[in-house]
Amino acid sequence: MSPVESTSNAPEASEDTIDTAASSMLLVVGHRGCGKNKVLPSGVAPEARASIRENTITSFNLAARNGAQFVEFDVQVTKDGVPIIFHDDVIISEGRTPTHIGELTLEEFRAMGPQSDPNKAGLALFRKAVDGSIALWTADVEDYMCTLEEAFTQVEATAGFNIELKFDDDGSTTMEELHRVIDAVLEDVRKFSNGRMIYFSSFHPDAVLILRTKMSKYPVFFLTNGGGQTYNDARRNSIEAAIQVCHQGNLQGIVSEVKPVLQNPAVVQLVKEQGLFFFTYGELK
Repeated sequence: MSPVESTSNAPEASEDTIDTAASSMLLVVGHRGCGKNKVLPSGVAPEARASIRENTITSFNLAARNGAQFVEFDVQVTKDGVPIIFHDDVIISEGRTPTHIGELTLEEFRAMGPQSDPNKAGLALFRKAVDGSIALWTADVEDYMCTLEEAFTQVEATAGFNIELKFDDDGSTTMEELHRVIDAVLEDVRKFSNGRMIYFSSFHPDAVLILRTKMSKYPVFFLTNGGGQTYNDARRNSIEAAIQVCHQGNLQGIVSEVKPVLQNPAVVQLVKEQGLFFFTYGELK
């Protein structure tokens, strides 16, 4: 993930922000650390490069040591109120029953996947493959799934954090749950940030608006796919709508999927004229 454009008239932010890093006009952010894991159906050859389990301490530190100024990761909160780092809407272990992170305790989450104790075996993890089938989820370089606190205490201090607040993609998250998650994450940030550069992001428009009312220290970005997919919530369906969300909540910028930007490069100037930072993510096929 890197900025398409940044602008000198973007809103002024506090010392713990992306301002200094973004002033170079090119900011490299490691997506889930060293990139997402692609689970392929049976018979499909993997990529030549080694895969590293996404959203883990190993992946974050390798990205930082190879030049990433920030690492991006996805935060959800367990049933017992612990912020953990995991991307998908649901987690699938042995038995192959999809379960939401908010339905699991930290102990139950910890029991899945690779373990910190090499003498202990965790429940096998599964994931939807590109054809929709459920496939075993492994990586060439493994590491255990971690909490937000562990990321703060174990990742290279030079690496800034893009903390993405992750919610169900169908938009069904209640306001009560939004507040529960945001409050738990902000508490960990307050306790463990220790001067680290941080900015927040989320695809959930209400989440970024709530977050901004609770916290003004760090920048908040609204994530959008820029119109590449249609959602029931119209605020998610275009970069123009994302600009309105930013103005409503006094947000610092937008993170958009790259394809709509390349299809309509004029949106770069449009966002710049609004005094907002503009980042992109994604890959072209």
